[in-house]
Amino acid sequence: MNDSRINKTIKFEGAGWEGADISKATDMQNCRVRTTFINNEGKQIYLEIGCVDNRKKLSMYSRYKNMDIPWHISFLFYTNDKSRSCSDDFRYLYNETQEFNKANVLHLLNKHCNASFENVQTINWSGDRDNAEWNGFSSSGLMKDDFHNE
Repeated sequence: MNDSRINKTIKFEGAGWEGADISKATDMQNCRVRTTFINNEGKQIYLEIGCVDNRKKLSMYSRYKNMDIPWHISFLFYTNDKSRSCSDDFRYLYNETQEFNKANVLHLLNKHCNASFENVQTINWSGDRDNAEWNGFSSSGLMKDDFHNE
């Protein structure tokens, strides 16, 4: 279970193609990942984050200028607020950009989401979503616990 009060490793579901060059270039092992976790206050939070390949420094966005593989946050919200792509508490983070790697993702989770994880694991799946090894929409990793079903 992705509960920062109990476990020190947070699991992400690989939601992109792990075979892509950009996925292989980051220690996150996928260019797009998602997870649901429980923070230190017992609040359930959903995060989906991806990256941009800027190794040739061709991005038109100035905030990516000096980064090789910057992240972009697609969704960050409390699961009880699932009608929005971003809960108000996290809105300021959409403009924050860091290199997409485990250390920076851990910093985001622990500093801004009030978690206390020490490790990141990405589980890439293939095949049937109902039988995926890890479901990013569930803090337990089980499809039956998907927060959309609540």
